[in-house]
Amino acid sequence: MQDKRVRMKYLGWLAAALVLSGLVPTLCAHAQPARHALLIGISDYSTSGLHDLPGAREDIRLMREIVRERLGIPETHLHVLLDAQATHQGIARAFAQLSERVAPGDFVYIHYSGHGSFLPDENDDERRGGHDQTWVTFGARRPPAPETPVAVEAADLDRFDILDDELNQWLAPIAARAGELVYVADACHSATNTRGTEAAVIRAAPPATVGEHPLSRVRFQPHPLENAVVIAAARDDQSAHETTDAQGRSYGVFTWHWASALRQADPDATWRQLFERARLGVSRTYGQAQHPQLSGVSADRPMAGGQASPRRASVLVRDVDRERNRITLDAGTLSGVTLDSRYSRANPPAHVRIVETQATWSRAQIEEGMLEPGDFLVETEHAYRIGPTRLFVLPPTLESDRAHQAALQRDIEERMPGFERIEHQRQADLVLALLRPRRDQAGHEHYPIDPHGRRASLPEEDPEAALELWVLTPGEQLLHEHLKLPLAEPALDFTALRRNLERYRRVREIQRLAEEAAGPANSVHIEWIAYERCMEPHMGCYGSGEDSYRPTEARPLATLDERRFQPADLVSFVLTNDSRRDHFVYVLNMAPDGQIRVLFPAQDMVADQARLRGGERLDLHREDIALQLDQPGEEQLLVLTSGQPINPYLLEQDGYDPTRAVGNPLEQLLTEAVHAERTRGSVTRLASDSWGLSMVRFEVQAPN
Repeated sequence: MQDKRVRMKYLGWLAAALVLSGLVPTLCAHAQPARHALLIGISDYSTSGLHDLPGAREDIRLMREIVRERLGIPETHLHVLLDAQATHQGIARAFAQLSERVAPGDFVYIHYSGHGSFLPDENDDERRGGHDQTWVTFGARRPPAPETPVAVEAADLDRFDILDDELNQWLAPIAARAGELVYVADACHSATNTRGTEAAVIRAAPPATVGEHPLSRVRFQPHPLENAVVIAAARDDQSAHETTDAQGRSYGVFTWHWASALRQADPDATWRQLFERARLGVSRTYGQAQHPQLSGVSADRPMAGGQASPRRASVLVRDVDRERNRITLDAGTLSGVTLDSRYSRANPPAHVRIVETQATWSRAQIEEGMLEPGDFLVETEHAYRIGPTRLFVLPPTLESDRAHQAALQRDIEERMPGFERIEHQRQADLVLALLRPRRDQAGHEHYPIDPHGRRASLPEEDPEAALELWVLTPGEQLLHEHLKLPLAEPALDFTALRRNLERYRRVREIQRLAEEAAGPANSVHIEWIAYERCMEPHMGCYGSGEDSYRPTEARPLATLDERRFQPADLVSFVLTNDSRRDHFVYVLNMAPDGQIRVLFPAQDMVADQARLRGGERLDLHREDIALQLDQPGEEQLLVLTSGQPINPYLLEQDGYDPTRAVGNPLEQLLTEAVHAERTRGSVTRLASDSWGLSMVRFEVQAPN
């Protein structure tokens, strides 16, 4: 299935650098590739005029043990920098040496524990926030020696923080060769707000005052780290905390819970699941004071290696109420959780039923098994909030196909809960037609024309042609080209029909949710940006060759239907938060073929980049995000807004597919078991004072 999300590539100079808050966790390849680790810890900040961080050295001691035992990194491939070894230039040399050692396909783990800070963005490469994030290295910020020449003083990089732009340059050659790269930074990203008076130590440093950074105005060429998972211990406006264990030893709160997640992980656990367990541990320790962040398209790979698993597959158990035998799940209405839906774990078996839903979380009754905070469940039965979808089976024109009609009707009644077979076409939501279309040599159907020149809604039939099942609107218009489903005789298999009808039903449920919403999404103002083709390479053009585009000015959303979009066009959007409150904003696309994809935030962004501050204007084009229109029909854009972050990927689904085959056993579970149970007969209107969902629709014209 084609992915319509587009990350644009600028033909001139990309006006953005990677915001490195903590970078990359994608461990564990298979047996042959070598494994490397670089661990950096700075506790001694006496020469920098900052408070010491006793937990940083303990972090590295702990992670040294973990990477050997759990990640299989031999001592000979493990490089450690502590305190005086971890100067600006010492760290730069360590990255350069690591780059030389890494061979294609190797696994690399990098961990930093120390102070983090920020500097004003002097080279205009930070799209949001206006600051460069930094590492405060050993000896940084110390005053120059008396009578030091200005040129010598500026050349002494050991007196200055490491910029996120520098880290990107150092990581790029490593990421280019490594099969998997994991980077974790347990440091704060700014000193604007240090919360939590019970913290033993705050890993926050104020901005430097030792003069302008010698590299702050350098225009670095940013490099994407496509195989990396990026982990940061806190948001850009938060501090990372330290804590103590039972023996009085200090550790970074995130490192402690990250190490615990790695130590207890099953081989099939993904890096995202490990991060979510560590994030849960941090939140149970410091609540809202510290929000770890993760990004990277490789985050859904299993820890033991292999292909990425579907992001929608699992939901985190946030808490367990032993007295009531209930759990709290870290997903709610905005992620598609509904009352009476069921979630399960295969091994050891556990099953729960949803009994309460809120916007960002839900509660479930445990029906079988034992669960702990940090466990993950998958949805196995979905209870729809909408009424049953009414299906009318059109009588076949060929008498020989009457038995097939009866078989289809039985399948609806016996194997399609949530769907209702009706006797009258005018009452139907969808019409199903068993056809044997007559086609010419080019594969085009032939439609009869009546004496008034009107084309019939259905094609002529050929008794010798192969049997097909078409899904139609009540007016007998084909719902989508992919819904001409082939049927093999004599044993008819309606698996493809059931799978595609569930996808249709999922779209309808989200549309219903959007109709009910009336909350913060109304405070998000939307504009749209069209793109014109570039006749020749030009600054400001994206793409290459004949597929180069240049953006036009942002326009009011009310003018969207004035544009005659064609397949292959691009469109992007501008979001403005008109309220004074911060909101997390998510943009999803529902395509004509039923595909649902998250457009923003992109998979390589940290979760906090979905946060739109009060009064902020976010241009998705400047974030290199656009939607490629690849098929005619109605496109739908969903703008989902919440006071708390959610997992929008639980809403994603593939588009309609005429084939019977399903990609893998997990996909089989998610397409046949999920969304296949009961339908709720009545709909309870949701309170939406803390969230909202708005929908925008526009047409893509079929090519002439």
